[in-house]
Amino acid sequence: MSGEQRGGRRDGSGVGDLGPIEAGEGTFSARPTPPAHRQPNRLTDRQRFVLAALSIAGITLVALRALDRPAPPADAPPPLAPFPAQVTRLTYRSVSAGEPGSFSILMSVEVAGSYPVELIGLTQPYPGLRVSAHRGLPYEVTAGQSAPLTLDYRVQDCAGLPLDAGLPYLDVTLRNTRAIQTISQIPGDGYALALSRQLHIACPESDIRTPPADGTPADTGVR
Repeated sequence: MSGEQRGGRRDGSGVGDLGPIEAGEGTFSARPTPPAHRQPNRLTDRQRFVLAALSIAGITLVALRALDRPAPPADAPPPLAPFPAQVTRLTYRSVSAGEPGSFSILMSVEVAGSYPVELIGLTQPYPGLRVSAHRGLPYEVTAGQSAPLTLDYRVQDCAGLPLDAGLPYLDVTLRNTRAIQTISQIPGDGYALALSRQLHIACPESDIRTPPADGTPADTGVR
């Protein structure tokens, strides 16, 4: 090998210039280092503990608020039925005579509203006259409907009977889910005329008489 180094030269300093390094035996070419694989972020034990504590606190808060929330109101009780006297009415329809001293009067019983009513009692105020329901009592009438009711009358004593009753009434006892009431009902002018006529027929010899009610034909022998 000569005094000159391969690829360099000597100068006065004795240090040769180094040229570019050539790849040779025992050397490696430089390659770019691949980027390191990025590991996913992982929670530390402390972070996991904090998240678990926050979750428990949130669940507890929601549960406490649910407990503090007022309970929904219970189902409202159904409305009370009206008093039976407010929704029941008797109306005169017709009269039919039977054996002497007996007759029947057909009524209609009307019940308004949404609750049925039972007729459980029936009286009239005149002494010597008896009245009863033809089919017996109690007698139930469906809500919102009108039902026929036949009343049977029998004259037992003519003395003291008001043969020309101006405003005769019936005392009826009514019952529904709200109450039991006894009230006086006047079934109408037709009832007064029919009753007066039948009493005149049943008691022709009575001295306790007044002229027949207006519109009622006079009976034979009426004084």
